[in-house]
Amino acid sequence: MEGRGKDGVFNAEQLKFKMVQLITLKSIPRLIDAELNTRIRNRPLWRQLKRPYFFYAGGQNFISPRYLAAVDKIQTNVFTRAGLKPGNYEVFGSAVKHLLMLVAATVLEEYGLPFQVTLRLESQHSLGASVDGILNSLRAIDTSSMKLPRFETEMLKDAVENL
Repeated sequence: MEGRGKDGVFNAEQLKFKMVQLITLKSIPRLIDAELNTRIRNRPLWRQLKRPYFFYAGGQNFISPRYLAAVDKIQTNVFTRAGLKPGNYEVFGSAVKHLLMLVAATVLEEYGLPFQVTLRLESQHSLGASVDGILNSLRAIDTSSMKLPRFETEMLKDAVENL
């Protein structure tokens, strides 16, 4: 990992720091404030925010979950062959991927609704902030009254029927 860097990360220690920061702060405004509080003197503001943007926006939604999935498969294979119980990085990878998404998007993706459909639902109907609240709100939605394309309405109906 040492060297040129990828998505604003140049070594393992920096990756660990940024992952902990991402998990701890849980919001874009807090991440920006943290980056500004550690501003490097004489560095233009746009350059200061460029690396964290690439890390948080690009890396955590695509690269880290993909790497974690690979590590998960490798460690499962190695630990199983050694007679040890493997861990499960898939859950953590999914949490990192969805950390900055709406809670409803994360929950409903598990029921087959794509992120974009959940955003449309959320714009027309408040779904809540807890898993139970989101699922109860989804059950209560009159799917015929939602202003969604026909295919998305069918996906929504299917998700509601399979709760």
